[in-house]
Amino acid sequence: MTQQRTDIVDELRRLLDTLYGPSGTTEELFREVRRGPLRRVDMWPTLTVCDAGQRRLSPWGDEQMELELDVLLWLHLAETWDRIADQQTWTDHVANLIVLLQNQLPDATGGLNMLYVDDEPTLAVWADGASEAVWEIRFAYRYFTEVNVRQDNS
Repeated sequence: MTQQRTDIVDELRRLLDTLYGPSGTTEELFREVRRGPLRRVDMWPTLTVCDAGQRRLSPWGDEQMELELDVLLWLHLAETWDRIADQQTWTDHVANLIVLLQNQLPDATGGLNMLYVDDEPTLAVWADGASEAVWEIRFAYRYFTEVNVRQDNS
């Protein structure tokens, strides 16, 4: 189960690519769906799925524990927020993504639930002075995992 955390993010990226990627079955929203940290893109709109850290929740006993993984979606939308209509259109798309991903549990990941936390449209300004309109959506993915069983040394 050492790749469980990686598998969660990979499976969510795969789902989003299937539904909203270049050949999306629901709607072709993004020209690319990728995984990794926030970094500048060359084409818009692009979606980046990111592991944003995790925390331990209550233990389940000697053999399992519950964790909560923060999953960020970065929607890279344009160079700027020049047109209000664009932001209003993306508000609807963001709402649809939230509904779609709420309680989305990829198979074989130990998922308990995936809950929407918050979202925020913002303007990213890169070190070279370029800017990019992005929308961040944060989810909390609760799952359980196995732990090493303590050896009895008596």
